Amino acid sequence: MTIAERWLLPDGMQDLLPSQAHQLEQLRRRLIDGWHLSGYDYVVPPTAEFLESLLSGTSRDLDLQTFKIIDPLSGRQMGIVSDLTQQIARIDAHAYVSEGIARYCYAAPVLRTQPCGPLGLRHLMQAGCELFGQNNTQADAEVILLMLASLLREGATNLTLDLGHVGIYHRLLKRAELNELEVRQLHDMLKRRAIPELQAWQQGRNAACQALAKLPSLVGGLEVLPKLESWLTEFPELASCHKRLQQVLTAIAPQLSDDIQLHLDLAEIRGLSYHSGLVFSVFAANMGQPIAEGGRYDNTGEVYGRARPATGFSIDIRALASLILPKNKQQARVLAPQDDCPRLVELIAKLRAEQQVVLRTLDGSMQDAQHTHQIIKVDNAWTVQAVAEVEENG
Repeated sequence: MTIAERWLLPDGMQDLLPSQAHQLEQLRRRLIDGWHLSGYDYVVPPTAEFLESLLSGTSRDLDLQTFKIIDPLSGRQMGIVSDLTQQIARIDAHAYVSEGIARYCYAAPVLRTQPCGPLGLRHLMQAGCELFGQNNTQADAEVILLMLASLLREGATNLTLDLGHVGIYHRLLKRAELNELEVRQLHDMLKRRAIPELQAWQQGRNAACQALAKLPSLVGGLEVLPKLESWLTEFPELASCHKRLQQVLTAIAPQLSDDIQLHLDLAEIRGLSYHSGLVFSVFAANMGQPIAEGGRYDNTGEVYGRARPATGFSIDIRALASLILPKNKQQARVLAPQDDCPRLVELIAKLRAEQQVVLRTLDGSMQDAQHTHQIIKVDNAWTVQAVAEVEENG
């Protein structure tokens, strides 16, 4: 192995260097603090769990995204966390059992075997909120509005809120009478929005299959709801999906800012597939992947012995940071001399209390490529001056 090969990172892995890492940590902290003020309690799940626990009740997609390792202590197979939602369901069902509504928030790294999109990362920082114990419109509206408020508070603009309902797909699928291979083929075509393939696939099939093939037509603005309503005569089981979408839209629409465009996508079926009802995503201009997404995943905790209604969202902190944080912005750094003068020590303490970075010179030369300002003595008083000003004054 060459020296160059030793420092190369695997595809989809990326270091966070000082300025970016510090900004990301500040962003993470602001999100957690904001959610705490809305009543969401902070939890920190482990980075790896036994595979049976981590993947119970989830889909094949999540299984394929999970790195597997062997625990040397027990000899059992473990998984490195690729999505935190299932862990929060386990905590609610077994580790922190509470009566009534429970609210949790989290922020932690996740590792995936495949990137989420072209040129995407496999090592993500995921943060989010989960609400357990309530299956009404108010719960759905609360998490959607909290998600949007978090993004707007951080400075995100020109956002599109994408709403869907995976219950439409699942209810039609029950009537479609497809075998496992046909379901996989349909799922793949819908994920790719392969409309010509779907049109060919539905030829000669029953009404439910034809409706499934037409799901990509249920995409657009508020005009999508009347289109779905026209299906209810033939598929009355979709009435509850239509009603929930209508109720949630009524609840959130008056509170949406002008920076948020509303979009309905009833062909959205999601890759991780543990969602059971309403789903939503937030997209920013010129970004192909959502910066936040979520939805309802009722009864996921049943595999842990406690079935509860649940809904929530997660934010890709790196994606959000790339959207809102200035590029290559250098924070002011003040270089202070090695001097035990009480007034200098007091000034340094004051600057640090004001959240300014102050570093002490180690060689007495006051030469440090990273500093932007210096503390110098002028007329027997310590003062802070920009490096350019110091150089100009000699």
